[in-house]
Amino acid sequence: MISYTNLYKGKTVLVTGHTGFKGSWLASWLKILGANVFGIALDPLTEPSHYASIKLSNEINESMPLYVVSRVAQYFNNNLKDKKILIIGLAYKSDVSDTRESPAIKVIKILRNTGALVAWHDNLVKFWNGEKSQEILDYDIAIIVTKHANLDLDKVRKIPYVFDCLGSLESTARQ
Repeated sequence: MISYTNLYKGKTVLVTGHTGFKGSWLASWLKILGANVFGIALDPLTEPSHYASIKLSNEINESMPLYVVSRVAQYFNNNLKDKKILIIGLAYKSDVSDTRESPAIKVIKILRNTGALVAWHDNLVKFWNGEKSQEILDYDIAIIVTKHANLDLDKVRKIPYVFDCLGSLESTARQ
């Protein structure tokens, strides 16, 4: 194993770049090893600001569940009360069972507030929030939020109205 104990002892090291975890960690590590650390930190650019772009993209992502529900509601004259709706894909992303930060959960909450009768189907998530994944059977509406590789699209196509957030179906006329 290589020992760095004396490699930096008494040496002057210049650390440059943007500040953050990696920069501060590196400076701390070098000081522990005995180096004289000096640094030049660059302020983040203000125009165009990458931070503003990240914030905007996050705002767009956070608004998508409401957008999806509004698109479905428009098709039904803004009346989803008592409509049987199946959310397909509860997981956060395809082919995993992790539901943390899943947009499908937000879609379910919004739909239930409209008076819709909402169930969900996910081949990989069998139980969530005291509920069980339902079979793809007799529903008025299906909303594909997350598609796993083993999703039976033939069953989905039998539902009268399908809003496909992912473009999983060949025909865009279904959304």
